[in-house]
Amino acid sequence: MEPMDTFDININKERELFEIRSAMVIMELEKMIEKAKQLEKHVIKLVEHEASEPPRKKIKFN
Repeated sequence: MEPMDTFDININKERELFEIRSAMVIMELEKMIEKAKQLEKHVIKLVEHEASEPPRKKIKFN
């Protein structure tokens, strides 16, 4: 095998590894986005619930 062939094989392997890592990063980002959407919905529900409750009595400190 000539040195150039080995170089080409190494470049292809590196490219494949890069593509695999990139796909893994994208999948993790998609999971994080989905989790953020769930948290956003949860926060909205909490805020709506808090807004629907009557105001709390303020405690006065002397």
